[in-house]
Amino acid sequence: MGTVVSDKQQVKLPVFKKRNFVLLFISALFSSPGYFVYLIGAEWLMLSLTDNRFYFGMLFLAASIPRLLLLTTGGLVADRFNKRTILFFSDLSRALLILALIIFIMTDSI
Repeated sequence: MGTVVSDKQQVKLPVFKKRNFVLLFISALFSSPGYFVYLIGAEWLMLSLTDNRFYFGMLFLAASIPRLLLLTTGGLVADRFNKRTILFFSDLSRALLILALIIFIMTDSI
């Protein structure tokens, strides 16, 4: 016969008392809106450079394809390597690419 678990026996984990979860939650609160502000800025830049709506759609496609392709391989990599290191290098590479874009904009190289 199967065991029956009553409501009193269920384990409740206070996730907000876990330091690592709180740090991840706070960083996600700041990182996610920043990414969407970047997307809005990139779209605005694209529309200010050219009024061609085709390029506007290609911007969304270019932003979506790497995410779709790397979802499965990202899971495999996350199973084999330290997740903290993966997140650090992911955010660092995104910051460097955005910095390169800012430099290109400031020097009128776009």
